[in-house]
Amino acid sequence: MEEQKYIRRKTKAKSEGNLEQLSHACNKLGELHFKHSSYEDALKEYKEEATVYETLGSVIRLAVAHRMIGEVYTSMGKYDKALKHQLKHLELARSEASQIEEQRALATIGRTYFCQAESIVNDDELHQSALTNAKNAYMKSLDLCERLRGIGNLEHMEMRARLLLNIGLVLECQHDIQKAIDNIQNVLFSLPDFRAAKQALRHAYKLNTPIESDRKTIAKNLKLAIAMCDAEEQLQNVPDTDYITKKKLYETMGDGCVTVKNYARALEYYRMMLKCAEAIGESGQQLAAVYVSLSQTYKDNEQYDLSLEFFRKELELWENNPAEACKTMLSIGEVLELQGACYEELEETYNRARQLAQQASSLTLEAMVLRVLEGVQKLKGHDALALETQRELQLIDRNAKDETSGSEDEEASPDIGHDICLETYTDSESENEEFDRPNQPRRPVRLKVRKNEKGETQLHLSCMNGNLALVKKLVEQGHPVNIRDHCGWLPLHEACNHGHRDIVEFLIDKGAALNDRGGSQCGGVTPLHDAASCGHLDVMELLLDRGASVVSRTNEGDTPLDCLVKWYQRTDIRFGPVEQTFFEEIQMRLRTALEKAGHHVGNLTPPSTDGISTYSHKKKRSRPAAALSRMVDDASLGDEDAASRWRQTHPKSDVILHDDPPALHHQDIDADDDDDDGWIGSGQEMQNAGEEYRNVMTMLRKKEQTRKEPSSYTEVKEVQGFLAEDDVGEDWLDDDMAGITRPNKKRRLAAPIEKHRSHPNVITGLHKCRSLGGLKVLQQSVLPDMGLTTIATSQSIKSLESVVPGTSKPSELAASQLVRVRVENRLLLVPVTVPEQQTIGWLAREAARRYYSVEGLQPSLSLSTKDGALLSEDDPVLLVGSEEVMCTVISWNIPPLTDRYMESCQALCSAPDTHIIACLEVSQATQILQLSNLALPASQMAPLFRALNRQHTLQQLLLGGNCFGDYGVKLLVAGLPTLSNLQELDLSCNNISADGILHLSTVFSNTTAPALQALARLDLSHNPLGDGAVKHMNIMLPHLVSLTVLQLQDCHLTTNCFKSEDVLLCLDSIRVLDVSYNALGGSGLLGFLGRLCPTEIVSLNLGATTACDGQSVAREVILMFTEKEGFSKLTTLNLSNCGLRDVDIWHLLRVLQKCGALETLQLSGNAELSSVSLRRLLQHQPALRTVDLSGCTSIANFLGDSSPQLWVAQKGQKKLESLTLNSQGFDKDEMEALWWEAWGPRACIHRAPGGLLYLSLKE
Repeated sequence: MEEQKYIRRKTKAKSEGNLEQLSHACNKLGELHFKHSSYEDALKEYKEEATVYETLGSVIRLAVAHRMIGEVYTSMGKYDKALKHQLKHLELARSEASQIEEQRALATIGRTYFCQAESIVNDDELHQSALTNAKNAYMKSLDLCERLRGIGNLEHMEMRARLLLNIGLVLECQHDIQKAIDNIQNVLFSLPDFRAAKQALRHAYKLNTPIESDRKTIAKNLKLAIAMCDAEEQLQNVPDTDYITKKKLYETMGDGCVTVKNYARALEYYRMMLKCAEAIGESGQQLAAVYVSLSQTYKDNEQYDLSLEFFRKELELWENNPAEACKTMLSIGEVLELQGACYEELEETYNRARQLAQQASSLTLEAMVLRVLEGVQKLKGHDALALETQRELQLIDRNAKDETSGSEDEEASPDIGHDICLETYTDSESENEEFDRPNQPRRPVRLKVRKNEKGETQLHLSCMNGNLALVKKLVEQGHPVNIRDHCGWLPLHEACNHGHRDIVEFLIDKGAALNDRGGSQCGGVTPLHDAASCGHLDVMELLLDRGASVVSRTNEGDTPLDCLVKWYQRTDIRFGPVEQTFFEEIQMRLRTALEKAGHHVGNLTPPSTDGISTYSHKKKRSRPAAALSRMVDDASLGDEDAASRWRQTHPKSDVILHDDPPALHHQDIDADDDDDDGWIGSGQEMQNAGEEYRNVMTMLRKKEQTRKEPSSYTEVKEVQGFLAEDDVGEDWLDDDMAGITRPNKKRRLAAPIEKHRSHPNVITGLHKCRSLGGLKVLQQSVLPDMGLTTIATSQSIKSLESVVPGTSKPSELAASQLVRVRVENRLLLVPVTVPEQQTIGWLAREAARRYYSVEGLQPSLSLSTKDGALLSEDDPVLLVGSEEVMCTVISWNIPPLTDRYMESCQALCSAPDTHIIACLEVSQATQILQLSNLALPASQMAPLFRALNRQHTLQQLLLGGNCFGDYGVKLLVAGLPTLSNLQELDLSCNNISADGILHLSTVFSNTTAPALQALARLDLSHNPLGDGAVKHMNIMLPHLVSLTVLQLQDCHLTTNCFKSEDVLLCLDSIRVLDVSYNALGGSGLLGFLGRLCPTEIVSLNLGATTACDGQSVAREVILMFTEKEGFSKLTTLNLSNCGLRDVDIWHLLRVLQKCGALETLQLSGNAELSSVSLRRLLQHQPALRTVDLSGCTSIANFLGDSSPQLWVAQKGQKKLESLTLNSQGFDKDEMEALWWEAWGPRACIHRAPGGLLYLSLKE
């Protein structure tokens, strides 16, 4: 299917001469063939792609095409041909000075040589030669990789890691095992995330490999990783002025990086070590040690100029110590050799070193210098000098025998982390829990831990819901703290993600893994990453106070600071002064800790304060909310959702701010005109700013500990009776309680592996923000006629009151418990005034009543918890706490449709329509609601659409010829998914645009249950849909599994309707397609014809689809019948008004011979058709039953050239049974005689006004 799509695009691109589209299609086809091992086909496509790029003059893309050709040849085992194209790739990359492509070319060449070496079995010489070539190419690529600039750090490190791994594999094949191990182990330390390396090594250590050498290597590297993590943590906690401690820790970090060959990172630590040494005022031997570390590391990193610079600085320090100065000179000589210095410079250097050895009276050092000098002389071709040096060396060696030691042997420094004993660390239940946590006795488990389908336990759900009391109770009963769901998230992750500071604090006190990186699907996200990604600053502060790691990185390479900055950039948040200060404090704390740990931190964007304003001319003031970010948690997400929610940056739909200014966490509160105690206001208010700030910061950080009684503040806002499209995001909340809403909570968002759980038709409370999605504020919209109002929640008022002094006493209603009850896809908030006394049975009845007030339907409900535990009617409501209660609909109390229509009219204050009532009465007997051609506007249709909800027996809904427009479609969509047996939907001639089709597509995008599964016929004709509607139909059609009839007549579709490559438009099941009277032209028509299934199509109406682009409609139709097989069911083809000519009819009839079932051919309005076509139609076999040639004004042309009697099919063959044509220009009697001759007594002839002649058969 996908291959056919790109073949069609390729054909179209060739016909249009669009080289860009042609190259793209060739590339995609090449990828598909290569994926399915069709190498010859892949070669053909890639070579054609290269030819196109050569024509376009696109050098880089031509280079990449050559690389792909080489890859195909490599897979075919034709390595010489592969190398030819890959060297061409390298040549073109160098001609464009593209270092990235050059690096890729070298890496690809190395891979080809390696594959070639693997294929050589009997010729060891060729095998080793190919391996050498592979290693050389990889080394050149690695050298270029080290010098690359302008790419991301993560991409650069991954590139380097792959090359190191490949070099290790080559060395292994060359039997250089130690070097192979060194290269491969360096992959673990490519990024400066030692915690990730520790985690990987810890898993390897626990596997306890039977190979002793591997076991020792893993243990050594694990000790190193643990020591590096410890040093990194100590760096974060050491005082800024303690330069001595910092110097030692930087040295440890640098030495550790050198051990794993991460020289670039080691140099950063050594440079910071040098700064500390200079700050202390060190000199002499102590400073020389720093210079040695820097110079040696620069040498290892092949930065020879800098290496020489620091060796010479070291040399200056050894002015009074000739022995050490001699050793430094030897090192300088070694660097000069690596740099390729001339012999004279090297001789001068080593002679200087010999003089220093003589000053130190050390024969051993002098012998060492002479040995090096002899080697240089031989290497440079000075053999005579080398012999003389050798004689001097022999003399010195004899004299040095009695010397005990010219210099004491240097003691080998112990490995970093050698003192760590791995056996003392616990095998924690949490696979990523800190390695250095001491063993703790396990408490006896008295609680049975239950998991739902996502692996979430009672503790996970309680942490999501913010139920601290239940969290404490579960832990006290023995619930494990560090238990994972199926994805790998801990309860601590959930609490941090949802911003519940008190729960986070409790879990940490009970031993939660503070720096846990989650399971394999969690992307290396720690709780601090989670809190930072959602902007929960108070939680971040707590985690930092408790020692959370600031330097840990996710699998994407992000630190918590990166996550916080990305959150700020996504949300485009505007802080109040207190929140801004708090944000800057946390940001600076993270930045300082990173810099202290030796990590480079770039410039960060400061938070905007544009949203803060002092209203000097108004008495309305703005004050900050207590919680910086909360989101609605309507349902827990599945495994894929939880796995990818960390990476998600944008939700499916944005929420638009309507009337209020764009301040994400501010709400304008009307105050009394005489009240001057505003939080932000006059100069008098700002006099005690310092004290005010301290008080507010205390409240912000400890809001759960300092609750005050809420005020009875209420805001009632009149809005329109129906929600506008932009008033709802992914989730709605039905608040029909006319009481108190609940504070919003955050939910996780899915990502790219995307399975959104959409919850339509939920009206939210006060504010709704998504910390991961960059959403703006959503003000609550309500239906005033249903008695819904907007009232501040008790918890949100408490949060406000904790910040703002002077609030009034609470109302009694605000003190009631709120229970969230989900009925179908609606979420209701039910206030429970006396939770101890009211029962689950009462809650079920109350939820059913409230659902009825919104939907007009009364369900009978059975209640259960989210994890599936059934609730008895006698259970107290107190049992469910703050958890969401799920409802199962046992049955529906559905009144007669006419009664529901009358109730809807009353609820919406609309006068009933007598004609609609009459049609509704008829529909109850026929299950067909016929309301066509009544010109009813949306306002009159609104009660009807509301009443249609859950009308399961309705089979046909015929609404054509009204004028309800896009808004009417939006109202219809609310109940459309519940019409489970609807087979036909007619929306023709209703002034619907692309926006209306967008509303229609939400039936499938905003619900998890299948919708309209029985719909077989959809009529959207005579609506100004435009090309923009096609992309929305692209969403809708794959879900209409029973759809067989699609009518799009006169919908303003043009040649551009399929320009977007994302439009696939599934038409596989369509049997009847009508796209007539749309200016599709050849290209637009190809978009529809190419997506039809030949074996399914029965009727095809393509009339009047010509366009001004000059492309022939007939050509596309003939091409479809030529290229595709299987049109065995096609019975009707309409090509009226398509500008057909006689030659088109000749080609068309030839290809229609394969359509054995074709009976009707509509050709009216084709003015250029002559009697030549008429003769061919009459003689066509297999014979057609009906042909319409009305409006073909030239049909009599050339009639006199032959007798019409010769046109009739021979005896025994089937004949045409119905013919309509214009009679002007030929003898009517002759045509009638011809018809009588063909059919005899069965012939029936009718003459109509205007010259039309109907020739048919009697029944």
